[in-house]
Amino acid sequence: ATAMSQGRTLPRLPFLAVCVLAGALLWPACAPAADDSALTLRIDPGFSRANLTTAEQQWYDLVWTHNAGCASTVLTRSLYDDLYTYGRSIGDYNSFMLLGLRATGDRAFLDRVKVITDSMRTKLRDADDACVGGATDGYLNWRWRAVNMGYSCDNTGGWYGSDHHQLDEAMTHGNLALAAYAFVVNADLDTAFAARAAVWTDYLLNNWEAKWISRAGGDPVKAWMDNATGMYKHEAHVVANIMRAAYYLWKITGNPFYKARADALQALS
Repeated sequence: ATAMSQGRTLPRLPFLAVCVLAGALLWPACAPAADDSALTLRIDPGFSRANLTTAEQQWYDLVWTHNAGCASTVLTRSLYDDLYTYGRSIGDYNSFMLLGLRATGDRAFLDRVKVITDSMRTKLRDADDACVGGATDGYLNWRWRAVNMGYSCDNTGGWYGSDHHQLDEAMTHGNLALAAYAFVVNADLDTAFAARAAVWTDYLLNNWEAKWISRAGGDPVKAWMDNATGMYKHEAHVVANIMRAAYYLWKITGNPFYKARADALQALS
């Protein structure tokens, strides 16, 4: 990635923050919260494969060959409505695409993430499966299924078909926060990216996080840090992803609360 980034000529472009006011996301009248620099997630409008070195072109072509081989599978899995899958293979795929964006500035990588997250969005709803009670709580989310691993409503102690699985809640939403930040960084380049930045920031703050704050009795710190009532679970891959969610929400909003949560989670890892 470092070698491929050497061909980039973008200046240090200011990070476009999201302002959340009365539930509305306002663009672009927001003060920058941080710079998106170094190996940036900012699209390079002047990107051309021809400007890459021979070695870089070989790696670039390998990335897209790999994508061609798995694109259909990824799109199918994006419709699973499964926190386990979204936190793993789908999250890994989106991160893989965003690494390509970091390395090259090629818009095609973010366009691909847009397709997959748009597909995931069609599965958001506020209801557990009927077989685990069909409860609603006013918050959109996906459900835990671990598709094709032999689980059902009868053999997971209530996890299947619900949105209470702390581990895969963290895995999924850490990955999603990274994607949301990539849309935010590029929101001024295309209204399609601005719309996704708004949608996913609103979802993360007013559905996912708000749900866990409610479950933690209204305490936002416990929502992030408490294993009993919040979304925290002390396992390395869980902490890494919930820390990633906190970090990118800080980058998106500029709210020091999220930076404090990321630092506290790092201290526990």
